[in-house]
Amino acid sequence: MLWKVFRLFFGLLCGYLVVNWLPDFKPRHEEEFVSDFILHPIEFFAGAMALVFGMYAIGGLLREGLGSFMNIFKGKRVVVSDIILAIGCFGCFSLLIQYGFWQTSVFFGFCLLYGMISFSPYKMEKDHGK
Repeated sequence: MLWKVFRLFFGLLCGYLVVNWLPDFKPRHEEEFVSDFILHPIEFFAGAMALVFGMYAIGGLLREGLGSFMNIFKGKRVVVSDIILAIGCFGCFSLLIQYGFWQTSVFFGFCLLYGMISFSPYKMEKDHGK
């Protein structure tokens, strides 16, 4: 449980770094958008790494929360903390959206996509059956 709470705060920190290090996605001209990546490569690389690590942390929590939520309808035992932490992930996104709408939207999209792609109901069933 403590590890999952750490992942939630680590994902929040990574999301904050993504918002601060990646440029705004609404420049006036396309040249400005590309030149930000070229002129500030270290910030771009650090933002991209924060995006990947945050995506793994938050996406995994969303996957586990979705699995627990589906187990409710199957009548199986449920780990309620997984559902609460998945809801907490949406709280993190609502905090981050105040700092940068477009960066948070991209971060949320990648986290949600990773959580859905890595979800396997058969694997979740096997893990909870132990």
